Amino acid sequence: MEELPDAFAVALGRVLYLGGRVELLLDRLLDPSAAQPPRRGLSGATLVKELRKVSDPDSELAHIVDGYEAQHEWRNHLVHGSHHYANEVLWTWREPTRAKGNAAFSFQFTLRQLQGIAQNWQNLADAAHLEPHRLAGHVTDEPAGTTSQQLP
Repeated sequence: MEELPDAFAVALGRVLYLGGRVELLLDRLLDPSAAQPPRRGLSGATLVKELRKVSDPDSELAHIVDGYEAQHEWRNHLVHGSHHYANEVLWTWREPTRAKGNAAFSFQFTLRQLQGIAQNWQNLADAAHLEPHRLAGHVTDEPAGTTSQQLP
């Protein structure tokens, strides 16, 4: 096995870190229930389900949740998978958790793909960071996808 190049390690680390950051930020958007603190520690399908309860289908939050839902399983493959680097590709495989007898899932990631996944997570993190400010009226949406920030 070849040693994992630094560029791959950085891209992989960004995916792992940014995915956790997005989950923390999205989880904070949930209303506390009873005596629970604002952070519930939810992730994956449970976090998506709870966020869908508090977001309008056409809202910015709904779009962020859609992006999170689409990216989450890929992050899980990278977080919980086994890895092997060879021939400029990160090979990742993961045993299924529920279906007995199923073969492992296997994926190949080039550096460009990992960097793209990391950028997707960065975009989600940026949007999730701005969402509470947008909801409070401190950030306004402008035409052509630009955002005017007026953070306190």
